[in-house]
Amino acid sequence: MDSQNQTNALDWIELANTSIAVLVAIIGAIGLYNLVIARRTLRVNSKRDAFRLSAERCEHYLNHIIPLLNELDKVIEKNGIKTFKEAKVVINGDGIKVSNIVMGQEIDLLKKIDNEFLAAMNAIESFSTYFISGVADEAIAYKTVGTTFLASTKRLAPEFLYLCSSGYYQNTKDLMLLWGQRFEKQRIAVERAKLEEEGEKIKEKHIKPIGTL
Repeated sequence: MDSQNQTNALDWIELANTSIAVLVAIIGAIGLYNLVIARRTLRVNSKRDAFRLSAERCEHYLNHIIPLLNELDKVIEKNGIKTFKEAKVVINGDGIKVSNIVMGQEIDLLKKIDNEFLAAMNAIESFSTYFISGVADEAIAYKTVGTTFLASTKRLAPEFLYLCSSGYYQNTKDLMLLWGQRFEKQRIAVERAKLEEEGEKIKEKHIKPIGTL
């Protein structure tokens, strides 16, 4: 093969290598684009599923858990149990604090409501698991059932927090703390705004000493 033919062959080989490199780059770019689209689609679908599951769990709470809580309230009243009424429950930045507990004086009475109490708490724990695990969107659920959830868990706190010390109802405790702290922060913000608004209405006056400008 003469030098001219060798040169032409090398040119073709170089052109082929360049074409292959360009083709590989194009295929890689297409693959990367498809990967980005796939991830974005997965993110959108996951968010949609989280919203849907949150709505389903809220509906379940309203239609299934609240009736269980109502049945529990009935047997508490029927047995004259004071544990849940007299306890003081506070949720703040430090956690959940319960005071004025008379549970130790009503052990026998509390045993009478075991079935109703466990039915309600087990349902609440199942509900809480979806949101603490991140499977369902807790922010949506908070807006829908947050207030009633906190009211119920605060009421039952003397008993169920005692069981938490043995490893039970951890998801309920975590969700109660999460939503309780959020509720307190929002409440304080509203109160602060009201105080600032009232403060703006007050006209501050000063009396200057005689002989001063």
